[in-house]
Amino acid sequence: VSLGKRLGDGATLLLYQLLLVSPVLFGLVLFLAVKKVRHFRQLRPQEQWLMLSGPVLLLAILPLSFVQKVQGNWTLPFYFSAVLLLCGQWQAGLWRKQINLGLLVGCGMVALTYALPVVISTFNLHNTAIDPTTRFRHWQTLATNIAAEQQKAMPNSDNTLVIALGHRFLASQMAFYMPRHPQVYRYEKGGKIASQYEVWGWPDDSIGKNALIIAETNQIPPAVEAAFTRVNEIATVASPLTKQGYFHLFLGERLKNIPK
Repeated sequence: VSLGKRLGDGATLLLYQLLLVSPVLFGLVLFLAVKKVRHFRQLRPQEQWLMLSGPVLLLAILPLSFVQKVQGNWTLPFYFSAVLLLCGQWQAGLWRKQINLGLLVGCGMVALTYALPVVISTFNLHNTAIDPTTRFRHWQTLATNIAAEQQKAMPNSDNTLVIALGHRFLASQMAFYMPRHPQVYRYEKGGKIASQYEVWGWPDDSIGKNALIIAETNQIPPAVEAAFTRVNEIATVASPLTKQGYFHLFLGERLKNIPK
């Protein structure tokens, strides 16, 4: 990708840190990490362990974001030990004013986050530039409609697999919002690990089960179709995200093998 794209990705990661952690706490963690790395050998073993399990990794992943795409939440585990180090500073009487300010700013940002949907609804600001909920506003509606169609065509579907074809967002929508939160499996046509769903894999006891297959088109990959004894389209569900879009639901009967 271009240099401009790399710089943009790196700047986006920094912006996410300001929003997810709060500007004050992110600044304190960054300052603490740089300060203690410079004097790493003089630190106590406990502090060295905390540094290696968090702040050092944060210092490594920030420049990595200028080389490859790094999602904003990938850094969050590194803050656990960083916060413990900040607590040690606070107990030692250092940076108390700054840390207290950071907590206050963080609480304010959380309050604004909870208030934002109410403000958007009250002033009818749906789908505007300040509405961050646009992307997933209709997820629950779609999952509920798909579950209703599944119930019509497959009344006894408690032990049915749910397979999503397409973007991982579709798998996430079904996993979070379908009734009883089924474990959703995603088929990646290219065979690569493109999301967490490919890392988790398929269940060992899935052979012989039926499956609800959810696709963004009326065709499914040959490997998926061949993995079942029979595959039939059972319904279409209008997409609440686009006026002309539809999701196609298929019933896969008796899984013979894991589709490759």
